[in-house]
Amino acid sequence: MITGMLGDNFILAADSYKVGHINHLPAGTRKTHTSMVPRKKFVDFDNEIVIDEVVVLGPQVVAAVLQATVITDAMIDKAEIEITEQGYDFPRAEWEYIRDLGYLPLEVRALPEGTVVQPGLPVMTIENTDDRSAWLPAYVETWTQDIVWTMSTIASKVRHLRKEVEGFCDTTGTAPELAEFMIHNFGDRGAGGRDRAIMAAIAHAVFFSGSDCLEANRYIKRLYNMTTPVLGSVDANEHSTVCANSDCENKDDSAAFEMTLRNLVKVVERTNRGIGIPLQSCLIDTFDDERYIKDFVIPNIKRIRETGGKYVCRPDSGDAIHKPIEVCKWLLDGFGPGRLLNCKQFEMLPEYLGVIQGDGLRLWDFKTIFNVAIKNNLAASNFTFGFGGGLTNGSGRDDFSFSMKATARQTAEGVWESMQKQPKTDPGKNSLKGRVTVVREPCGTLTCVPKDQNRVEAMVTIYENGGLLYSRTFDEVREAARK
Repeated sequence: MITGMLGDNFILAADSYKVGHINHLPAGTRKTHTSMVPRKKFVDFDNEIVIDEVVVLGPQVVAAVLQATVITDAMIDKAEIEITEQGYDFPRAEWEYIRDLGYLPLEVRALPEGTVVQPGLPVMTIENTDDRSAWLPAYVETWTQDIVWTMSTIASKVRHLRKEVEGFCDTTGTAPELAEFMIHNFGDRGAGGRDRAIMAAIAHAVFFSGSDCLEANRYIKRLYNMTTPVLGSVDANEHSTVCANSDCENKDDSAAFEMTLRNLVKVVERTNRGIGIPLQSCLIDTFDDERYIKDFVIPNIKRIRETGGKYVCRPDSGDAIHKPIEVCKWLLDGFGPGRLLNCKQFEMLPEYLGVIQGDGLRLWDFKTIFNVAIKNNLAASNFTFGFGGGLTNGSGRDDFSFSMKATARQTAEGVWESMQKQPKTDPGKNSLKGRVTVVREPCGTLTCVPKDQNRVEAMVTIYENGGLLYSRTFDEVREAARK
């Protein structure tokens, strides 16, 4: 289960300093209300990128982790050792109390997954449901915020990228459905850990359907109520298999090329059995990418076509911006003057050939590549792109300035008192004030308002006292996020 994000001890999944806060609240505090907010739009002045909408993603994962967590004696005993060694008094009685409850006494409310919001709105709130656990909502901030900012930030950037891809397709006369597989997730090995790889893969999957994260479908089905996969991948070689079929002393990869043709036949046969798609991604740069295209691919166009599959040429080195353009032009030149033109008169490769660029790409590179392709009169249908560490490990919490703050507390007398952070030196770090929620105005705009105004809320309770109360399917998440 995705509780692996927290290791084997829920109690230790917190910043150390959180331990002492059980003694910091005013005496008699019964409840606290915390809100998580992306406080600003993402701006990258150097690369001329502005993203002023945030895709809500991750609260449903938070709810699943909470629902699956049961505090045990073993957790408590281990946590006492670690926390004492860290320099704090361990609140054993409080954790034993939660153990005896049998669930985490929290209510989590959130905007449904896939909702697109303006910065400044709360995307999730947490309150304790038991008067003895007012310290708990802030205690879970560390990992809950990590999940939500990571997934929401990556999803928001990929949404921006999806719009650029759709614009590239529209401008160059390419069928819009090809956008679905144009940005493929290559990022697992650059993610910095399995949890980040899975979270990034889910975020990417909201907008694209090609992924090499082998675990993504499993978690999407489990967390988003799906019975069928939403992601797929394709057959591809790597330098180890190319070198194994090459004469490396003489830099002769002709035998490796023959291997790719034999394997493409097998890929087509597999597709005919109902598994996968008839496409193979083939490295061309093990020794000399230009020679590979001109000496192997072009002279064997007829053999490639006769396999019934698609042969996609993958340069894995060189200038990431211009290399895919160069490879595409080499391929087109191989057909002589008889170029294929689409409805908007952009040059296109035949359906059995393609180019994939997957090395060294960053978010801001795609628009540049698209513009270079357009200037060279090349259709979007010629290209696919693999997005690696720039996808999985290219974001930070400050991109949208995600923050989670306590904004209200309930006194011993049952009265809710507002709380607010207002730093003189940085108004951009002001917190919200009081118990808050989000409503949808008649015009459709989402607005933050004080809770308990007898208005229909856009936020819904997704977790309460060990139970999952609301969730969206991944299809519903995609539909909401792609509007």
